[in-house]
Amino acid sequence: MADVHSKTIRSYNMSRIRSRDLKPELLLRKALLAKNIRFRTHAKELPGKPDIVIRKDKLAIFVDGEFWHGYDWEKKSDLKDQPKFLDSQDRTQYRP
Repeated sequence: MADVHSKTIRSYNMSRIRSRDLKPELLLRKALLAKNIRFRTHAKELPGKPDIVIRKDKLAIFVDGEFWHGYDWEKKSDLKDQPKFLDSQDRTQYRP
């Protein structure tokens, strides 16, 4: 399937997608700080660069968003009529 955007527009759109400091991650960090739990963010020395690392407990936390994991896709009215999109989401979720 051909892309509906030109290469420069697609590049610009993709550059605007953030991978750090998203709302769920900030909420979790705020809750950890409220409990006085010390943590590091985006530890480059660990595989996968976890979003939050609690070194004392040897704990790595990856905060994944709902979009990539298809939370409640069936309930969303604007996506019900798009079986091609839902099939694509199923394949994305299945990827190991």
